[in-house]
Amino acid sequence: MSRWGSSFFQYSTLIWKEMRWNSLILMALTLITTVLDGFGLALFLPLIETMDADQTSRSPVTNWFHLVYSSLGIPFELPYIIAGIVCIYGLKGCMLFCEVAFAGWQKSRLAFSFRTRFVESFSNSNFSFLAKQDSGVLSHIAGGELTDSVNSIFLFVSSASCLLTVFTYIIVASFVNPFFTLVTILLTSMSALILRVLNRKAKLLSASLVKQQSSFQGFVTENLQNAKYLLATGTIQKTLIKLRIIVKSLSSTMFKLSILKALVKGLREPILVTSLLALVGFHSTFSEAPVTSVIFILLLVYRSLTNFMAYQVSWQTFLATSSSIDLVTSKIAELEKNVESNGATRITEVPSTYELLGVSYKYGDFEALKGVNLKIDTGQLVAILGESGSGKSTLVNILTGLFVPTSGQVLVDGVDLRELDKKSYRRHLGYITQESVIFNDSMKNNIMLWTEGQVPESIIKKTALDFGHNREGGMDGPVGDRGGLISGGQRQRIGLARELFRNIDLLILDEATSSLDHKTADVIRKYLRKMKGSKTIVLVTHNVNHALDADSVLILDKGAVVESGNLQLLMANKASTFSQYLNSVKPE
Repeated sequence: MSRWGSSFFQYSTLIWKEMRWNSLILMALTLITTVLDGFGLALFLPLIETMDADQTSRSPVTNWFHLVYSSLGIPFELPYIIAGIVCIYGLKGCMLFCEVAFAGWQKSRLAFSFRTRFVESFSNSNFSFLAKQDSGVLSHIAGGELTDSVNSIFLFVSSASCLLTVFTYIIVASFVNPFFTLVTILLTSMSALILRVLNRKAKLLSASLVKQQSSFQGFVTENLQNAKYLLATGTIQKTLIKLRIIVKSLSSTMFKLSILKALVKGLREPILVTSLLALVGFHSTFSEAPVTSVIFILLLVYRSLTNFMAYQVSWQTFLATSSSIDLVTSKIAELEKNVESNGATRITEVPSTYELLGVSYKYGDFEALKGVNLKIDTGQLVAILGESGSGKSTLVNILTGLFVPTSGQVLVDGVDLRELDKKSYRRHLGYITQESVIFNDSMKNNIMLWTEGQVPESIIKKTALDFGHNREGGMDGPVGDRGGLISGGQRQRIGLARELFRNIDLLILDEATSSLDHKTADVIRKYLRKMKGSKTIVLVTHNVNHALDADSVLILDKGAVVESGNLQLLMANKASTFSQYLNSVKPE
């Protein structure tokens, strides 16, 4: 199979998968519109012959229309022939409207389907897989490739419609003069060979363009995320060097694609006119067909070649953007393949115990956790201590179900976390990280996640969010991109307020007070003390002073448990690792 045939079959299969019978309905509307146009053009033959008083013989097309008119009881006279042409082209206009409107509806429907599938597949993917993904590629897909892929699919549909129209005109012409039509097909095939090389080059450049666009968007995103450091240190000039290289390569590829597109457009009229003149020359030299038949066929040939040239433009533009379809469909399929596994057991009541039994976890060959045992009872405040790289965050990822242990079990009320419905489980979890999750929206929406109403004053007081009333716009005022308009401590307090508003049962704080000043951190710690007994709290920290309110402590080092147990007993034991940690730091 040729490359063209392979590509056409590949994308036809994909479009059938996405559109099903709607693609055939669209083709049918195109076919009906083209056939009506062919009939309208054909009626010009009897129109010309009727107006020509000297013409004694009729063409086969005129005889066929005379038979149709007679069978319908309509006089085959000039006014009725004109009326027939008007009716056919009026009907063609209606069908063309239906075709364009249906295509528009299908396009919006397909865009909705692609966007929904991408968002849902992304949202349902397991975290281990997402952590390995290039955020630049994912943001590039969401930012423009989804739209480009839909446009590209309909460029393919447009190309297929043009081809269908070409074949329909050729079939109609073959009824009038088969040999003359054969010559037309040969001319059309020659023009196709001329443009085939350009189309192949466009496909290669398209794949390169998509990669370069993803690279550009990903690097720009990284620059925006690290703008504070880059601007403060003047190192942003270094990143501009790489950006200029990417932009230069991107611009070069776009220019090459535009040259190819210009070549196809530039060759369109010369090929069209040359083909028509060749047909006229062929008729004057070899053909004895009536002039009216030749005029009719030339009209059909002109329509056929026009649509063939339109096909070439649409096909090349499709090839130049088809990599968007490849990228979007392959990434959605990849995301859907890596959907997070989910159990069937739903949690309907507040869990009473969370337990890790011999839990180990590996990143490749590196063992981040080694046989960790931990039991957390309802209402307890458990502190997990350890230096950076000791495995604290990995343990939290396992407790939240984001990571599946390489070995061992996570039990919730005695049920393995693998068997639980994770949505029902996570409704009970609150999670605050060192880098607070902040949306570019108002304080209120960041806390209430777009729930109607106002932030309860009790939550504002508990999390020291009184400053929100004094800001411009109050709680409805914006916080900026990633919370750029507020301080790090304020971002943390918003994160805590969000979890309190959700009314969770298990609150996990992963270095959550590290960005707070002593006064604010003290407010939060006092509130955590009050929550003991009513909420289960897991406090992950490297600061031993932050663990002094805990009921029990677990100390990690290089993924292994160094020490665990009741806080008071560990403090009473001067030889314990916790006591040594406590004696090595200054009290806050």
